Amino acid sequence: MCGFPDTVIAAGLLHDVVEDTTATADDIAWSVNREVAELVRVLSEDTTIASYDERKADLRRRVREAGGEVAAIFAADKFARLRSLRQSGRSIPDEKLEHYVASLITLAKLDDPAPFIDAISQELIGAQT
Repeated sequence: MCGFPDTVIAAGLLHDVVEDTTATADDIAWSVNREVAELVRVLSEDTTIASYDERKADLRRRVREAGGEVAAIFAADKFARLRSLRQSGRSIPDEKLEHYVASLITLAKLDDPAPFIDAISQELIGAQT
């Protein structure tokens, strides 16, 4: 898919597992492989950070530092979530909207821009109309 290796596709499918279930990145390493688990680990929010804004800023920092495949998964997730929200007709809470805008800026500033930047931008424009 889009020229990415199977490990990136698997991490894209599993990236929310650590946040949404009792599974850990170590569980993913054991059941899938370490490379997928490491991508998932980087993309998982640090739940020890209580503040939403600080937790999201930490996630964007890690995406910026990792770049490449991590940024591609992060971008695909943002695009999919924004499209789903727009299609549902639900409004995006201000705090989430700020995170999506900051995420777009983070992705656009990468040396090797992530895919979906234009699509994310269009979804954000659609969300604000």
